[in-house]
Amino acid sequence: MELTGTSNQTVQDAIKKLEAAHLLRVTRFGNKNIYVARERMDVRIGNRVICTVVADYVPNIMREKLAKLKAAALSGDMGSEDVWADVEVIPGPGLIFDKKSGTFKGKMLADEVPENGLVQEEREKLRKMVNEARKKKLYC
Repeated sequence: MELTGTSNQTVQDAIKKLEAAHLLRVTRFGNKNIYVARERMDVRIGNRVICTVVADYVPNIMREKLAKLKAAALSGDMGSEDVWADVEVIPGPGLIFDKKSGTFKGKMLADEVPENGLVQEEREKLRKMVNEARKKKLYC
């Protein structure tokens, strides 16, 4: 905050907004906060968000982290916390966990499901054919 000249409250508000959007994960390590940037991908059907997948961002330039990953893979030490990025799947609005199937379930209106592009093209061709046939009858 001293480096940027930004007030403490502005920074705290920005952190809260990033956390709420699942773009930042804050964890405590001793007396310090550790801030981890996250990548987010919404899975959609049409315009409806079915779920959101968020994963810790691991930049390519983190040579030390990549070296630990390679060493852990070679030694079989994949249980170390250093080699894993956190991943979460956040269910979309209206989805409820079904204990019996172990899945999230919900309902959506049939017209929210997008039509297959090929089906849409074929329907458009059919409409054109029908319109042309109608014009011929009207002008004959």
